[in-house]
Amino acid sequence: MLGYFCRMDPRSHDRHRARIRGVGKAVLTFLLATLLCFAILVGGHIERTWSAAGQTASQEAIDAFRAERGYDRPLPIAYLVYLGQLISLSPPPSDVTGEAVLPKMTRAAAVSALALAPGFVLGHLLALALAIAATWREGSWLDRLLNRSATILMSLSGALIVVAVQWSLSSPAGLDWLPVRGWTMDSFSGWLRGAAGPTIALVFMILGFAFRLDRAILQEEMSRPHIDALRSLGCGRLRCVLMHALVNAAPVLIARILFLLPSVLVAGSFLLESQFGIPGIGRLTLEAVGNGDRSYLLTLIGVTALLFTAVQVAADTIGQRLDPRRQALS
Repeated sequence: MLGYFCRMDPRSHDRHRARIRGVGKAVLTFLLATLLCFAILVGGHIERTWSAAGQTASQEAIDAFRAERGYDRPLPIAYLVYLGQLISLSPPPSDVTGEAVLPKMTRAAAVSALALAPGFVLGHLLALALAIAATWREGSWLDRLLNRSATILMSLSGALIVVAVQWSLSSPAGLDWLPVRGWTMDSFSGWLRGAAGPTIALVFMILGFAFRLDRAILQEEMSRPHIDALRSLGCGRLRCVLMHALVNAAPVLIARILFLLPSVLVAGSFLLESQFGIPGIGRLTLEAVGNGDRSYLLTLIGVTALLFTAVQVAADTIGQRLDPRRQALS
C-alpha cells in the first residue's frame, strides 16, 4: 500500500488529499453542529421528567425515569451515546407519545418531499432558464426587467407569498381553483390538487434569489479570457453561454442546489406545511417544539446534520468530476 502511494502521480495525490480534507471538514462540521445543539437541549435541562413522571411522583420514581431516559448521564457521555444512536439509526422513542421517532420522521419526510419537491425542482429550473436568457441578452431590456422582478420577489416575505397564492387561487375572491388547506394521497388528482398550491408558492419563494445567483455565476464565467477568445473567433454569445459558461459553472450550480435541499426540506417546510395543512416534517417539528419532545428534536438535528455532511461530500465529489478545468489537469 505504501509503495502504491509512492508511485502515485503527484496530481492524483493532490486530488486524494483534497478529498480527504473535504470529508474531514464535513465530519468536523457535523460534530460541531450536533454538539452545540445537544449542549443547548440537554445541558439546558430541557426535559419532560416531571410532566411525564407526574407531579406527585416520588424521588425514587423520578430518579428511575431519568436513568431510563439517560437524563442522569454526564454531558460528554450522553453526547457519545447520542452519536452512537444516530450512527446505528436507533434513536430513543418520543418523550411525548413513546412512539419510535425515526419511522415517524421518515413518513413525514416522504410527505414533505412529495409536497415540496415539484416546487423546488421547477423553481430552480425556471431560475436557471431565466438566468441563461438574462446572460445572453446582458444589458438589454429583458435583463433589466428580470433583475428588477427578481429584486421585488426577494423583498417579499414567504408568508406574504403564501397568502397571495391562497387568495388568488383558493378563495372565492380569486379563481377558487385549489383547496386552501388539506392533503390527500388517495389518488393522483388529489395529490396534484394538494401539491399545486405549495408548488406555486415555493417557486415564487425560490425564483428571485436563485435567478440572481445563477445570473451572477454565469456572468462571471462569461468574463473569463477564454470566452473573449472564443467570441473573437466568431462564437455566438448564446453558444458561449450554453456550451462553455454553463458547463464550467455546472459544479457551482449543482453544489448550490444540493446545499439548499436539507434547509428546504426542514426549515422551508415550516411555513408551507403549517399554512397549507400538510402533515410533513415541518408541522411535526413545530408540534415537537410545542410539546417539548427532546428525543424528536435531537433526532431531527442529527439527521439534518448528516444530510448536510452527505451533501457537502457529494458537492465536492461532483465538482471534481464535472469541472472541465480539473479534468484537463488529470
